[in-house]
Amino acid sequence: MPCKSECPREISRRAASRLPRANGAPRRMALCSLPALRRSLVALFALLAASLTAVAAAEPLPTDGPALYRDKQYGRAVPVLREAAEAGDAESQFYLALAYHHGKGLIADGDEALVWYRAAAEQTHARALFNLATIYHRGELVPADMTEALAYYEAAAALEDKRALSTLGVMYYRGDGVPRDLEKARTYWEAAAALGSREAMYDLGLLYVRGRGVPEDPATAFVWFEKAAYAGMVRAQTLVAQSLVGQAESAEDLIEAWAWFHVAAEGGSRTATQGRDLLEMRMAEADIVAAEARAAALAEAIDD
Repeated sequence: MPCKSECPREISRRAASRLPRANGAPRRMALCSLPALRRSLVALFALLAASLTAVAAAEPLPTDGPALYRDKQYGRAVPVLREAAEAGDAESQFYLALAYHHGKGLIADGDEALVWYRAAAEQTHARALFNLATIYHRGELVPADMTEALAYYEAAAALEDKRALSTLGVMYYRGDGVPRDLEKARTYWEAAAALGSREAMYDLGLLYVRGRGVPEDPATAFVWFEKAAYAGMVRAQTLVAQSLVGQAESAEDLIEAWAWFHVAAEGGSRTATQGRDLLEMRMAEADIVAAEARAAALAEAIDD
């Protein structure tokens, strides 16, 4: 039955007749048969599959489970972690506990999380000890038990875990599960701050602002707030800026205040954003330019 439109073969033949001639003969377009094309594609896919298999075989198997976990490759991390954890590696036991705790790469299982946290803790793994402390403190996977929590916090603190030291300071400051003791609170916070805890630095600042267990001392309080600000705490950065505005005696003080407000605003503080914008209305254009340069320098110096 004839086609209403021209057949592809006729179109190709007509097109070929219009191509330039070589050696007096017209160039003709080669028409591949469908079976030949299919055989070529099958061969190509087979070659590609063989190449991929060779590359995969050449890649070393992952051996660093904790690194895979931190890189959020949970599915790959879990079997590696399990093998190393069962062989007794404390770091792998801790990360396997995290995986079970939070359901990363497998189904969450609180009982299994506790098993592996305890296995790591028995090998004096500080982060495992701290996590067990918080679990007992909050009653998260087990009934709350302040005696157990305190024991685990103290064990982690003995290993210089700054979060454990800072938390113990809060507990003694508030009398949370322990008798209130401001001297112990300050001692724990100072130890945590020496290890870089910005929370402990901030709490020490509040201690001196309020004069709790220490003489009221705004200058010392400012030193601790500034340390916390340089350690990357947005709340402390905002407070430093507010303090500088309140005690400003020169344009340089306002420049420094604007810079801290700006850094905190970049960190997401709405209060800092409002403070910066209000302060800017009081500043000369040249001072704003200087403040922007100072903010850039602060951003480089801050340890996040």
